[in-house]
Amino acid sequence: MDKLHSKHIQTALIVVLILYALIPLIRFAEWDVMQWDFKTYYYAAKAYVQGMDPYNLDILTEVANEEIVHPYVYPPYTLSFFSLFTLFSYKIAYIIYAALKIIILSILLTLWWKYFLPDKKYSVILLFLCIFGFRLAIISDLHTGNVGVFEQFFIWLAVLYFLRKDTILFSILILLSAYFKLTYILLLALLFIDNRSRSLYAMIGAFLTFGAVQLSSYLGSPEMYSKFIINVIAIEERGFYNEASLPLIKDILNYLVGLSPSNIDIYAIPLYALYILAILTVTLISVRNLDFRQRRFDFVVLVFLLLAVLSPRFKGYNYIILIIPALYIIANVLVSWWSRILILGVVSVCFLPYQTFLGTLTLLGIFLWHLHRSLPVTMELEVMGA
Repeated sequence: MDKLHSKHIQTALIVVLILYALIPLIRFAEWDVMQWDFKTYYYAAKAYVQGMDPYNLDILTEVANEEIVHPYVYPPYTLSFFSLFTLFSYKIAYIIYAALKIIILSILLTLWWKYFLPDKKYSVILLFLCIFGFRLAIISDLHTGNVGVFEQFFIWLAVLYFLRKDTILFSILILLSAYFKLTYILLLALLFIDNRSRSLYAMIGAFLTFGAVQLSSYLGSPEMYSKFIINVIAIEERGFYNEASLPLIKDILNYLVGLSPSNIDIYAIPLYALYILAILTVTLISVRNLDFRQRRFDFVVLVFLLLAVLSPRFKGYNYIILIIPALYIIANVLVSWWSRILILGVVSVCFLPYQTFLGTLTLLGIFLWHLHRSLPVTMELEVMGA
């Protein structure tokens, strides 16, 4: 009876969480104010089609006939994809794009549920992380209209094939995930643990393909590619808008010393380099005796956590990549339910600036301690074909 009662409570919680998750979708009807990133994508593509500069905010504002706040920060070749949406009015394109995001998100969640949920008793935790985790990362992506959900779909499909040791499909999918945000190409580093020539060739081939795409884009339009780089470098967001290590270092320096924006990089960059060195040193010491070839998903979790804590720029929706690693740590590493609830609260109930980043740093610390002690996994992750 107790077991049946517990199951009914769990089902009720799942229903409540799903209903709550549907509430933000109502805001999609506000097509004139929501998905502001897509608005930039759309009018940048429209400017491009009309032979104008898609990297100039003033031109985007002129083309849109309203103020565009965010510049276009993706390589020139990505404009070809977004130009397909310019075949429709902005309102129709908005609806198509929103529908595509919801479809891809549904597939991603199904992928997580089917292959990356260690036990159905953790389904409530997974749903809770999907809704509230990392300062509403998924909802943030839906509201902003960023391409994050598409990238996460390719990344997690790639992880599935990595666990199945299909290095070719893994490499192709990582290439697709790095189509917009180039830093995701670093996830090819997962193949370093494989002691096989096939993995080495796949990794080299993927890096060469990636480099060839960037080079051809540059040679096709050096001026546009240079403007893309300039727009990326010019981004200066901190606090809630960019919960990453470098902006935190800058804010600490600004608070302690009161440096001007023009001088802060002189001190922040060396400190950031020391921070990276410290994190990597601690990581290498913690895992030096491990053979990750027998613990492939542990390596995935470690690399994803390192990506988050070392990146100089990591927006709220980028934290979607940590939902499954957080679930994995809560379910497999933490033993007591009070510790699970505590960590779930730390990464989900976020009110303070940089709390998401500091919560991720906490997850990394817990996971490194787990790896250092080389504890056996308490609940094997069942991935079909792995």
